[in-house]
Amino acid sequence: MSTISVPFTFSEGSLLSTDDPDKIARQQILDVLMTDKFERVMYPNYGAATRRMLFDNVDSLSVADYRDTAQDGLNRHLTNCQVVSLNVHNAPPTQRARAMGGNDSSSTLYVTALYRLNSDPTVTKSVSVNIADPSRLTQFTRF
Repeated sequence: MSTISVPFTFSEGSLLSTDDPDKIARQQILDVLMTDKFERVMYPNYGAATRRMLFDNVDSLSVADYRDTAQDGLNRHLTNCQVVSLNVHNAPPTQRARAMGGNDSSSTLYVTALYRLNSDPTVTKSVSVNIADPSRLTQFTRF
């Protein structure tokens, strides 16, 4: 399986692509997490509606509902991996906070997906997404 590499990069007049199953899995997970329900024409159930969590009251019940719905959606739409766990936090993991020099004040929600490639089901890998409330962004915010 081959797919276009994200971010889009041109090389000698054509888009770069990748055959790396880990890169493909990460791209697919991020795509599903960052797509809202009903955003895709003719594909209304695609997506996890992660951005909606920014504007909901984040309590244990809403997080549990989002986590179950999003994980089910991820596993339904991924082709070369399976998400085994989805973690949602409103504070960054401690290792990330130390690496970033403290708390990232522009991010409001942190979603981490633990997944296993179908080709190597013994190894668990992770991909994380930080969701920022647009009203908290400034021109000096780094990504």
